[in-house]
Amino acid sequence: DYTTSESDTGCFKDINRYISEKTYSYTNSSFFKSDGTYNLATVVDRCSLILKNYGLTNSCEIQTAGAFTIYPPEYFCPKDIRTGKISITENTYTIHHYDGSWLESWMKDIRMFADSVYKKEGDNLKTHLKVIFYHIGKSVKHYGFFGALVYWKKILSGRMQK
Repeated sequence: DYTTSESDTGCFKDINRYISEKTYSYTNSSFFKSDGTYNLATVVDRCSLILKNYGLTNSCEIQTAGAFTIYPPEYFCPKDIRTGKISITENTYTIHHYDGSWLESWMKDIRMFADSVYKKEGDNLKTHLKVIFYHIGKSVKHYGFFGALVYWKKILSGRMQK
């Protein structure tokens, strides 16, 4: 888990190429997948994939990838998206609060439920299972039983590929 910070002190060739690649990733993709579901790839997903070509690794250390400096979460994202816990260090400059304004309402319900449960009960197996079962229930309600099976197959196969 890492965040990216573009530096203008590096090689402008890398920066221009990166901007072109990022723009290309949006102009050549649809917000709907071929099966009709939403393409929920975030800007972080897209940027991280592109920056891997510049040498980015999944390391929680300050990194240089081309003309870019990549910082660990403690600098700009010290908030745990699952638990809501904020771990401020001497390196923290700002906090990303993960509003998720782009999410559909049923997915926002899941996030609000998860936030509430993690805050009340902590980060443990019981809490994880509650959130997973709530998510399963919401997906069945939203997609129907067979649609939810397809949804979960995609989620699980995507996680296994990472």
